[in-house]
Amino acid sequence: MSTVVQQLFETYRLENIDMPYTLQDFQKDYVRDHLSLLSPDDRLKGLSLSDIINHLSPIELKKLRETLENTGTETHNNLRNS
Repeated sequence: MSTVVQQLFETYRLENIDMPYTLQDFQKDYVRDHLSLLSPDDRLKGLSLSDIINHLSPIELKKLRETLENTGTETHNNLRNS
């Protein structure tokens, strides 16, 4: 954060002036606006498998299950044919 912005922020905070748009709001908006620039690996950093699964809809979970089953079948068939 630049010195000028930091000083302005500190002044608002010291004078108890309401800032409806906080630094935290800015940070969240910035991340949302630029999230697409990150690779999928970077976007998933810090998330556990259960974090990811718990945020999937029932339809997404069904698609994931089908994909995993198909991948397992393909892998099994490839091993048999080798």
